[in-house]
Amino acid sequence: MSIPFLIIAAVILASAWAAVSLRNLVHCGLCAALSFLATGTLYLYLNAEFLGLVQLMVYVGAVAVLILFTVLLTRPATEAADAVPTKRPAFWKGALIAITVGGAVASCLAVYAAPKASTAPELSIQEIGRLLTASQQNVLALIIVALLMTTALIGALLLAAPAEEDTKGGGA
Repeated sequence: MSIPFLIIAAVILASAWAAVSLRNLVHCGLCAALSFLATGTLYLYLNAEFLGLVQLMVYVGAVAVLILFTVLLTRPATEAADAVPTKRPAFWKGALIAITVGGAVASCLAVYAAPKASTAPELSIQEIGRLLTASQQNVLALIIVALLMTTALIGALLLAAPAEEDTKGGGA
């Protein structure tokens, strides 16, 4: 294994661990975004350019929206930190389950050999883009998803905005 691969893998593992173990939701979202970013970097390092760029655009872009939703639709960080109790026994139970599952996966990988990969036809990014936009159904689905995401973002902004009575500053 090469040094860049090990560094990228360490960043993926550390940021994924931080994403599930931190208590502040914004920090969790940022760590998840870093994990997705490092995964996209790993795909690019492994010469899977299209998959890497899709990972960077879709997942990192979606996480930015997720962070916005988290900030707008959750309680302040001080309230949330007090509301979540720390459960040490649950941590150790989860660690035991993770080690057990990891051991089972490692033993299966050690026993069974992976089949030889078949060679796939070479497609450039331009050819993949042309195939995706050749059908009207694909373009229509992309437009519908964009409209749904925009509607969800506007809905989150409306839910998070203070009521008009609160902003006037006066009583009845």
